[in-house]
Amino acid sequence: RFDGEREAVVNFPYAYVRHAILGEDLDAAFGHTLSRTGTWTIDNAAVDWMVRTYFRGGGEMEILGYVHKGYAKYADIVRLFGWDVIKGYHQKVQTDVYGLRLDEIEVFSDTCGEDMDLYKEQVSVGPAAANTLTGTERRILHWSIEAGVDLTPLIHFWGRHPTDNGLLKEELDARNIPLSSKIFVLLSRYVTLIPNSKK
Repeated sequence: RFDGEREAVVNFPYAYVRHAILGEDLDAAFGHTLSRTGTWTIDNAAVDWMVRTYFRGGGEMEILGYVHKGYAKYADIVRLFGWDVIKGYHQKVQTDVYGLRLDEIEVFSDTCGEDMDLYKEQVSVGPAAANTLTGTERRILHWSIEAGVDLTPLIHFWGRHPTDNGLLKEELDARNIPLSSKIFVLLSRYVTLIPNSKK
């Protein structure tokens, strides 16, 4: 998870149960993760984010907990690339943590204090200089590796911005990870959802 998502992402596995196991529509499953009415679709979460001052000012999402928009990026990953990306990513994180593969480990800044000793050392994780990537950039890199496409534009849209786009792009290019036309189409469609007025 990205920084600050602890109280957000805990809700998302419920969408997996409702969608992948019970066969419910992804939008309905996503909506039911925090409300019984299921009225929050992924698109509604996108609109809610786009009308916020932080988004309009080019800022990062600051309020993540207990709101659909706090984990809607994962729902977008699912609707574009499937649940296997989500499952594969988390399986790799667990394998790295339990196998103590420090050269590839995912670092979570909000991990419990007693676990942080394990993560303090910076180690190289890629062909360029991934050891200097921030936690956000590392997560974007690892999510992109799992998806097989560059998720930077999608994750940036949802309020998680890399601090060094050039270094992240270098890491993605070194792995031949391309941009995605699916993400371009989705973000272009989101632009059409922006309300024309406050009504």
